Amino acid sequence: MPPLPLISSSAPLSSTPTHHFTCHFGASLPFCHLLPSATPASRTVHHSSSSVDPPSHAVHLHPVVTGAIVVYQSPVSRMGILLSGATERANHRYRTFVSEDAGPNTLVATVLAKDPDGDGIIYSITAGNEEGNFIIDSQKGLIRLRSTPLPKLQGLEYVLNATATDDNASGGPHPLSSTARVIVGVDDVNNNKPVFEECTSTTHSPPSLSSIPLLHPSPHPALCQQYREQASVLENQPTGTVVLQVHAVDADEGANGKVKYGLMHRDSTMPAFRIHPDSGAITTTRRFDRERQREYSITVTATDWAEEPLIGICQLTVQILDQNDNNPKFENLRYEYFLREDTLVGTSFLRVAAHDDDFGTNAAITYSMSPEQPEYLQVNPVTGWVYVNQPISQRPYITRDIVATDGGDRNTSVELAVTITNVKNQPPQWEEESYSVVIPENTARDTPIVTVKATSQLGDPRVTYNLEDGMVPETNMPVRFYLSPNREDGSASILVSEPLDYETTAFFSLRVRAQNVAAVPLAAFTTVYINITGMSFYSSQSILLW
Repeated sequence: MPPLPLISSSAPLSSTPTHHFTCHFGASLPFCHLLPSATPASRTVHHSSSSVDPPSHAVHLHPVVTGAIVVYQSPVSRMGILLSGATERANHRYRTFVSEDAGPNTLVATVLAKDPDGDGIIYSITAGNEEGNFIIDSQKGLIRLRSTPLPKLQGLEYVLNATATDDNASGGPHPLSSTARVIVGVDDVNNNKPVFEECTSTTHSPPSLSSIPLLHPSPHPALCQQYREQASVLENQPTGTVVLQVHAVDADEGANGKVKYGLMHRDSTMPAFRIHPDSGAITTTRRFDRERQREYSITVTATDWAEEPLIGICQLTVQILDQNDNNPKFENLRYEYFLREDTLVGTSFLRVAAHDDDFGTNAAITYSMSPEQPEYLQVNPVTGWVYVNQPISQRPYITRDIVATDGGDRNTSVELAVTITNVKNQPPQWEEESYSVVIPENTARDTPIVTVKATSQLGDPRVTYNLEDGMVPETNMPVRFYLSPNREDGSASILVSEPLDYETTAFFSLRVRAQNVAAVPLAAFTTVYINITGMSFYSSQSILLW
């Protein structure tokens, strides 16, 4: 019997073990002629294909003994697997591509197998479809994306095993099958904007806002609380000091998933910070003074490298940390007081106050008094109240230096002058120990805001008034108020001298001096407390008229 053809090809076959039979190819049912040295057994025949035929593959042949002829029959001897849109075929690997955002039922590929026995063929996906994104038509071999739920493609590719199994209609010992590997590359779509890992969105955007073009940043920037806790720099540090490093990730692939960083700022302003486009490290562009500005709000952007890039936004606040670079400042240039000679020991008569522009412990003030014996006067180290420490009747005049020391041992001193008066010669008496008033910040210049009055118990009732100079904004430095005497009734009025700003200074404490007319003039002091309210306070009030 002459050798019979196996499949439609003239390419040679090799077997394991070698040279036990020869096979030729034709269009009819495949047969192989057994050589004398061989014994009937299963053989694996390797078909080396030409560039036209399908790639080489192993066909398992099952023996059928007919006299001296052993026939090896393959159930799928012409395993031609055809893929729609395939771009590469090698060693039973077929490659095709599908867009990441492809919709339901999108055709991915078509596999086709032929069985020379004429058996029916059933197709299935036997591996690589764990997420269930793909379905295959068992009769036609069409591989599609699933219809429900919606497909969700992730990663660079999927490797599917497409298996063709015959229905064994020809009556073999069991159904036979052949498998091809289908590699489905996922073409990335730039549908993910960069996300800062340490940030949480301030609001939930609808799905349509999940991807925002570069020219239209997200209306809901991320609130980076974790970065806020880390974003700080000590004042007075040199330019280029590192503040912190941000990091954003993009779920897309390739260039669509690469991120570069930037900062948003007005064109007319000089930015206080810069950011490295690759590392996300934020550094300073100037030296900072916390007493001028305590924090800076910055907007960090993360932009992907796509042709139509998407942008992620993170807003954070950089805190300027305090360095003890300021001395305490007393509210007044000098303190003066008049005490009766019979003032009891332990009597508090004057409160001094100092402020420090630093922060925290650097701004904590402790008061002390210059040592001098005997210690007629003393000051409370915490409150600043000056009190009589020893009897003062034998002293006509006492001067001391009061010292304010901050938490960093920086200090300032101011003079205290106390005149001891005879019980028969008394300073003027104020009608009120203190005065309080509330005014809006838009109060016009030269508007009287409060009237004060003191009277003298001596023969001459005249009293002169003076508004004491301050050292800080809260005590009228720079000047925001002035005093004008009222000769008609012997009082004095406090008036506005300059525009007020609630955001700058919302509270004032003015010290007013009243002095009598005598051979030895004596003075008394009162305090005027002024609270400033912003315009928003008034605009939010409702006025009902009847």
